[in-house]
Amino acid sequence: MRAEALTQILEGARRKLDVLRQGGDGYENGAVAELMADTYQVGKVLTTSPELRSEIALQRFLNETVSVLEKQGVDLTFFPLNVLHQFEGIWEANEWEQLCVIRSGLQFFIELFQETVLAEHVASIDTSAIDGLIRERGSEGYLSDDQIPPELPLSHWWWWYPEPPRRRQA
Repeated sequence: MRAEALTQILEGARRKLDVLRQGGDGYENGAVAELMADTYQVGKVLTTSPELRSEIALQRFLNETVSVLEKQGVDLTFFPLNVLHQFEGIWEANEWEQLCVIRSGLQFFIELFQETVLAEHVASIDTSAIDGLIRERGSEGYLSDDQIPPELPLSHWWWWYPEPPRRRQA
């Protein structure tokens, strides 16, 4: 069942890669943000089903993503700055949850691609600005345990901030 979910997510992500293939820097048309959103979904599946990391469909997607990002010259080091600009204004609704999703998508992306030919580029993605924003605005965005997806690893501390990460009580 989880393998089917992964396959569906990867099919959607491939459509985002097609948008990146069409040119541009990936920021103007939102393709990079959508790729990170798909990576967030992939990461949640892999957290609960790590055996799927060896799935051929996932490996094919990783290779295809590397190829597209390299060919189009997409510079992911700008992504954290784009996130900062997106969230620097007044928060009115569910911005905290959106920020957590984006930060987790970025973290899952870094983890997925750190052992590819993009390793050096991925290692240069600086998340400290986003993390600083999370710490600065943490009092505005607390989520209760039932609002935090259970598939997230405790290393994604931002979901629980300003509290320390914890497992949901049964």
